[in-house]
Amino acid sequence: MGQEADAMGSRVCAGVVGLVLLMAGCSSAPPAVSPETLPTPTSVSAETGERPAVPQRVDPPLAQGRSASSVQSRDLEALLRSVLREANSEVEIADSANATWPVKESKRSGAGLLVRDQEGRYGAVSVEVTEPAISAGNAECDRGHGAHCQVRRMQGGTAVVYDYAKDGGTIRVEWFRPDKSVPIFVYSSALVTRDESLFWNGGSRSPQPPLTTNQALDLAEKTNAQR
Repeated sequence: MGQEADAMGSRVCAGVVGLVLLMAGCSSAPPAVSPETLPTPTSVSAETGERPAVPQRVDPPLAQGRSASSVQSRDLEALLRSVLREANSEVEIADSANATWPVKESKRSGAGLLVRDQEGRYGAVSVEVTEPAISAGNAECDRGHGAHCQVRRMQGGTAVVYDYAKDGGTIRVEWFRPDKSVPIFVYSSALVTRDESLFWNGGSRSPQPPLTTNQALDLAEKTNAQR
């Protein structure tokens, strides 16, 4: 699951913030994600407060106005479009965005697609890559997610998947390389928030995320392969 110093979540001494509040469990593993990086894959917390009726463009988490399109982010968007077209032809791409911005001593590139169904409901798919990676840890589920989490061995790494699709929430994939670094995060969300879409906030909830769990895993694996 996750990210490292970006949007909500924390694996400092144990776990990432889960549904509304994740319970932390102490572990000796190095920190994998930090509170600023991991949004919680939930179907409730993002609904609090006022949300625009139509999705609005926002600055990516931690970008602080320092983001700009780059070769890396454009390549990510091209891959994202390719995977979505193949996986889900029933949704319309309402908007797209890509950018690269500094994070700590590293650089993060992200791309997102805002999708809309025939009923005018919105969802989003996004992928972000931090190179060099600033998160590390063991490829295991954080406590508190139960059956919503699974660990999958993939080509070139291990994926930890947090799946709240049936709750009208988010599928989040955290990609762990053999050296335990976590450079890649994929989000497929039925609710458009900045933490998970990276570039938008607002709009009515889609009944399900644009990509299924297996499709999100495929995107993570392909993203790793093109690095």
